[in-house]
Amino acid sequence: MRIVVTGMIASGKSLALEYLERHGFYTIQSDAIAREICSNECGDTVLDRVYTAFIQKYNITTQYRPKTIEEFLLLSHQNGYSADLVWDKLNIIDSIMHPMVQKVRENIINTSVKSADQPLAMEIPLFFPYHSMVKCDYLFYIYSKKRVQKRRYVQRVQMKLDNVDIARIKFNILRRRQEHVMKQYIRQNKMLLQNNDFRFIPIENNGSKARLIRLINLHLQRVCQK
Repeated sequence: MRIVVTGMIASGKSLALEYLERHGFYTIQSDAIAREICSNECGDTVLDRVYTAFIQKYNITTQYRPKTIEEFLLLSHQNGYSADLVWDKLNIIDSIMHPMVQKVRENIINTSVKSADQPLAMEIPLFFPYHSMVKCDYLFYIYSKKRVQKRRYVQRVQMKLDNVDIARIKFNILRRRQEHVMKQYIRQNKMLLQNNDFRFIPIENNGSKARLIRLINLHLQRVCQK
């Protein structure tokens, strides 16, 4: 059995994956793979490719080079810190990072998943644009209201940035971008959710960890009975 856990930012994907891991699933977290790539010896190469693509697109002349992807996202330029600018930065990051994450994920599956019978759960943010590349039996789509997401995200980012205003700005941009993707691939492309390759299971996170775990457990019991 293969389950993909997807959803928007700060929706509860990691919690769902942790629960599945405790119940015998081998788990793969795409965000963790991306962080590992950025922190190892490939990190400088990735940042160089991302920053070079950005300054070429905007014809920026600068001697300054950000030290991390996070700093690159928050860095202001001649046009200031705008939503469109960050949107473009995220698109550049995705175009470079996603193929690398996909390659590592496939390698982990090939080397660590011992048999076809071993249950596997993968956390893949914004799964829909890449659904043809990842095969699964069930798609757990974790979603929540904006206020719940915002509270979770600001608390998480504030610990790193110690700046609530920047955290809120970044959250609004990321959520707007992810909503765009979700609308495009869920509301407009109904055929995707009728795809026989996997069953689409929406799960709402209302901010209660206990409730989310109960819902995941309920759906897990149902799919295991099939």
